[in-house]
Amino acid sequence: MSRMSVNNMIQNLSGALSLFADRASTILQQEDSHAVVADENAQEYVHKLRFYLPVDFGNAENNEYMDYLEQSCCENYRNGKYQFSLMAFHMLFMAVLYKEFWGLKCFSNERVAALCRRNGTYNAIEQVFDSSTIPEKNFIDDFFGVFSWHPNRKSTYKEYVDKRDKCAHNSGFVQYGKEDVDSYFADVLRNIERVAQACEDSLLEVYSNTLKSYFASPSFDNTTTVDFISRELSSKKYSYRDLTKLLAVEKLEEVDSLTYVLSFRFVRLFLSMTVEDAGYTSQYKSDALVEELCSFWSALAPEDREALSLQLEYEIEMLDEKGFSILALRKLVEGTDEQ
Repeated sequence: MSRMSVNNMIQNLSGALSLFADRASTILQQEDSHAVVADENAQEYVHKLRFYLPVDFGNAENNEYMDYLEQSCCENYRNGKYQFSLMAFHMLFMAVLYKEFWGLKCFSNERVAALCRRNGTYNAIEQVFDSSTIPEKNFIDDFFGVFSWHPNRKSTYKEYVDKRDKCAHNSGFVQYGKEDVDSYFADVLRNIERVAQACEDSLLEVYSNTLKSYFASPSFDNTTTVDFISRELSSKKYSYRDLTKLLAVEKLEEVDSLTYVLSFRFVRLFLSMTVEDAGYTSQYKSDALVEELCSFWSALAPEDREALSLQLEYEIEMLDEKGFSILALRKLVEGTDEQ
């Protein structure tokens, strides 16, 4: 074989390998692109459902469990294991229902008092996930019966249990594909808002009364309001959706003292920043609330600013500890110190 023929073979082989490498790279890029899109889709679904779950369960194990379910939902969706993704999403959905029932039982007991009298299982519920011992369809029937919902409306939510069961049972074939699961996710998100709306009647009243009691208690003189409200998020299991509703309370009735007014402004600012920090939006933007707080401070008489200066500094320091450092508020402290 001549040297020229060998060179031609080498060139042809090199060209073929180069073409193969280009095609392989294109395929890998497409696969990576599909994986990224799938991951973004799953994360968007989970993020929208997370809006209805507690900001903080006040229990490290419960918080870790929610993170585990969120990761399981996204990872299985990304890897094409859609049925397992659906099962994790369903568990998050049921956690929302458990949270809402627990909130009514603890803070608006008259709504569920009759149910608790009829059924000792409900009366014994003390923690959010205590409801998980009740068969899910029974729980949905009993819980939504509190709102006198029609059986047809209840059946919408019970169908989610049926779909989860079809995924969980060993049927010998794949029950649901991507489009089926996407449809399930979207349907859950459409209907979960209705549940939240049904449970929100007493939300603002409980919140307002809690703050008024705090302002009138000895604890007010020993804690910052930011620290108090952050602990309330855990104890009341407020969701991000709840916080957007609480922000609608722009003033507390019968609370006129400048000390309390300043504290309440910090409450609203902390709630708004907590919502935004999680990637959600509210009509009450933190930037606007900062401006309002600065305007309120600037409008105070010098003697009032001096009397409230220590409270202002403590609240700002607590915001810093919570990860919310605001330069405009720091300047208020510096301005007070200079005076």
